[in-house]
Formats: sequence, C-alpha cells, structure tokens
Amino acid sequence: MVPQMRRAASSVPANIAEGAGAPSRREFGRYLSIANASLNELAHWLREARELGYITTGEYWGFDNRVSRIGRTLWKLRQWLDRP
Repeated sequence: MVPQMRRAASSVPANIAEGAGAPSRREFGRYLSIANASLNELAHWLREARELGYITTGEYWGFDNRVSRIGRTLWKLRQWLDRP
C-alpha cells in the first residue's frame, strides 16, 4: 500500500510540472486531469489506510484536508485554463 501511495502522491506534482511545459493550454489541461486522477487514487489509499487501522481518524482527516485543498487548486487552475 505504501508504494502505491507514494507513486500516486509523487505523480500529482510531476504531472503538473510536465503539463506546464506542454505546448498548449489544452495539453496542460490533460496533464492536470491526470494529476487529479492521481490525487483521487491517493484519497482512496488514505481511506483504505484508515479503515485498516494503519492511520488514525485524526491523521486521516489531516491528510484529507490537504488532498481537498490540492484538488480545489487543481480545479481552479483547470477553470483558468478553460477560459477563452
């Protein structure tokens, strides 16, 4: 589980960085979608970790708040990219 969480977590900024160098806004948006999918995967593994007792509920909510903030930021960036 830990390696999967690490891969998902590191994939988020990696895709943002790769997309920032894309030749078009549309292509950047595609990378942001991939980053968001990785963030959703991380959220899934965090729920699993809580349910299996690997992290406490308090730790889970701390991580969940961070994941939610990053998700909102990705959403706002995507909206900005989609502007004419």
